[in-house]
Amino acid sequence: MDNSFSTNHIKCIKAVNDVLNNTSDFKNAMQDIVEILFAIYECDRAYLFYPCAPDALQWRAIECTADEWFSANDVGQDLMMDESVASVCKTLHEKKDVVTFGAKGDVPIPEMLMETFKINAQISMPIYSPKGDVLALGLHQCSYERVWSDEDKKLFKEIGLLITKYISESYDNFKHYYDQVGVS
Repeated sequence: MDNSFSTNHIKCIKAVNDVLNNTSDFKNAMQDIVEILFAIYECDRAYLFYPCAPDALQWRAIECTADEWFSANDVGQDLMMDESVASVCKTLHEKKDVVTFGAKGDVPIPEMLMETFKINAQISMPIYSPKGDVLALGLHQCSYERVWSDEDKKLFKEIGLLITKYISESYDNFKHYYDQVGVS
């Protein structure tokens, strides 16, 4: 393994752990995490959305997006669940692991998502709460057709597992945030 990757990997995990261990407010912790992911991966959009449920009526994202790209938050807080987002949710439920989307990924990007969000490559994974709620953690590359490396996938999965642990340990904070904003 490349020594510089190993050093950067450790720094990234430490940064995520620091946020999760020192922030009790769910929304602030998750906003800090997506900002860390955005910086680490030098991507165009990092997000966490809930619920990751194909049959949900609406969803809400906590995200960090490069200025030149459309943000889900540009259209308001809650977005209606459409066929393309439901398709991603269904794929994540089926795979239960890190999934890459795009021409060079595991699965094609649904056309409507490509058009709306201008996505060329995506990496996502489901985040499970102890009560069965599912969130989606993801990154979008809009500026070019990125190939997610094995190192990218490994680090992404480790960060996702840290978030899963955080949600398990602070489930009430997670539920309170989403109950308060009314997403179902």
